[in-house]
Amino acid sequence: IWNEENEQERKQMELKNLQTEETRLKRILGSKFEKHDKLQMQRQKKQETRAHDLDSVATEFDQFKHRSQEVSEQIAQINSGRQQYLTKSQALQESCTKDESECQVCHSNMKTRL
Repeated sequence: IWNEENEQERKQMELKNLQTEETRLKRILGSKFEKHDKLQMQRQKKQETRAHDLDSVATEFDQFKHRSQEVSEQIAQINSGRQQYLTKSQALQESCTKDESECQVCHSNMKTRL
């Protein structure tokens, strides 16, 4: 009988120890899940931040590219206007030179007539 009582006490003690161990392991597991979830949320937040930053940079790049194209078009227009101005200026110089020559001829003719 005494052996049976000791055996029963030993079994109850072992059961209590196992229950305590189970509780401890459940806490550890819960803690690990919480830590995992926290890390997962941090990773997701970082990923969202990176995606947002990438979108911002892409938007800025598109705006810069658009502005660059506008400036290129303005430069092309200015160059075209400059070229037209130079062409007109050269034509006027040629016309003036021609008119000056004609005037000199007329002047010479008048001088010889007088």
